[in-house]
Amino acid sequence: MLRGSYTEKLDRGSRSVLPTSLVFYSRHEPHSEAFGPQGGRAFNVELGGQWMTRMRDFGLREQDGSQEMRGSRLNWHATRLYGWFLSTGNGLGAEELVVEMLAEMGSIQATGKERRAPSWLSRVRDQLHAGYERAIRITDLAHEAGVHPVHLARVFRVHHGCTVGKYVQGLRIEHACGALSESDASLSSIALETGFSDQAHFTHRFKELTGMSPGVYRKLVTN
Repeated sequence: MLRGSYTEKLDRGSRSVLPTSLVFYSRHEPHSEAFGPQGGRAFNVELGGQWMTRMRDFGLREQDGSQEMRGSRLNWHATRLYGWFLSTGNGLGAEELVVEMLAEMGSIQATGKERRAPSWLSRVRDQLHAGYERAIRITDLAHEAGVHPVHLARVFRVHHGCTVGKYVQGLRIEHACGALSESDASLSSIALETGFSDQAHFTHRFKELTGMSPGVYRKLVTN
C-alpha cells in the first residue's frame, strides 16, 4: 500500500490496510476492499504458476489465509520493487527482489514453526511501536520484560530477523513513508517527528532501507 487506506473484508473478519502495509494473499482466499474517501494507491504483484513451485523450493507452504506485514525487511524489498517497476531497469533486478522476498518469508515461516515466541516478546514489540520516535534503551526493555538484555537481544533477532535498533529504524521509516505520502510537511520536520536527529540522518537511513531518497519516494507515491 503506497498511499491512502482501505478496509478489507475477509472470511476471518476485517482489517485496515495503511501506507507501507504489505499483504501476501494465498491463491484461494476471497476478500473485498473498500477505499476511504480520499482513495489510495497500491502496488500489486501477481505470482504465476511457476512461482508457486519456486515457493516450495524456498520452504514456503501455502497458508490458509493472507498475511499482513509492516515494518519488516519484506516491506522494504516491496518498496524497492516498486521503485524498480518505475525505473528503466531490466527484469532481472525485479526477479531478484521477489526471490529475496520469498526467501525472507520462508525464513519467517520456519522460525514460527520451530520456535514459539515467548509472551514477553509481544510486549516488547508493543513498546517499540508505541515509542519508536523516542530514544529506546534495550536495558529498559529487558527490565520491563523481566529478562536479561543479552537474552532479549538474541530472542528478538531470532524472531524478527534484525536487531532492536534496526527494527526501530524500520518503524521510523515506515511512519515517515506515511507522512511523505499523506502530507506536504518538510523533510526536516518529518525527520524530527519520527525520531531522527536531523534531515541528513533521516535521508541516509531512508535510502538505505528503501533504495531511494525521501524526495524521490514522495514524488513516486503522489504523482
